[in-house]
Amino acid sequence: MMKFKDMPYERIDFVQVKEQLKKLMKKLEEAGSGEEQFAVHKEFYKLNDRVQTQVTLCSIRHTIDTTDEFYEKEQNYYDEQVPEYSNFFASPYRDVLEEKIGPVAFKNMEIAMKSVSEEVIPLMQEENALVTEYEKLLASAKIDWEGETLNLSLLTPYLKSKDPEVRRRAAQKQNAFFDSIADKLDELYDKLVKNRTEQAKTLGFETYTPLGY
Repeated sequence: MMKFKDMPYERIDFVQVKEQLKKLMKKLEEAGSGEEQFAVHKEFYKLNDRVQTQVTLCSIRHTIDTTDEFYEKEQNYYDEQVPEYSNFFASPYRDVLEEKIGPVAFKNMEIAMKSVSEEVIPLMQEENALVTEYEKLLASAKIDWEGETLNLSLLTPYLKSKDPEVRRRAAQKQNAFFDSIADKLDELYDKLVKNRTEQAKTLGFETYTPLGY
C-alpha cells in the first residue's frame, strides 16, 4: 500500500482540464446510446478525481507544514483557480449533464464542485485565501512543553491525558496560544462572515446557510 508521503503530486493545469471537459461535453451530446453516455460519465469522474486528488494533496501537505514554500505557492494557485474551474463546470454544461446522466448523478458531481456564478468567483477566491490564512495561523503554534516545541496536533494527547494535572497544564498552554492570536482570529472571522454573506446575497439568498448545506 502506498504511503501518503509517497503519493505523487503534480500541479493541475486548469487550461488543459477545461479543454478536456469541453471534449467530454461534446462526446456526451453526441452519444448515441446509454452505454456511450455512461462511458463519458466514467471519464468525467476519472478526470475530476484526478483534480480533486491533487488539490487535496496540496492542501494537506500545506497544512502539515505551512513553512514549505513550494506547497504555499501551490495552495495560493488553487485558491485562485478552483473557483473558476467550478464555475466552468457549472455553466453552460449543467443542463446538458442533467439531461444526459440524470439529476441524481449530476448532484453527486455538484457536491464535489459546488455550482457558482461568475459574479462570485472573486469572492470565492478571497474566501479561499482567508481560510488558508486561518489554517496557517493555527499551524504556526509553537508551544513549549517540557523542553519540546509542540504544535496544536501534538498537544492534543496531553489535552486528553488521564492525568487531570496534565490536562490542566495542556489546556493552559492551548488557551495561552489562542489568546496570543485572538485579535487576528477575530479579524479573519469577521472578514469570512462578511465575505460569505456577500456571496449569498450575490446569488440571491439572504444568508450563506443555503449555500453551506
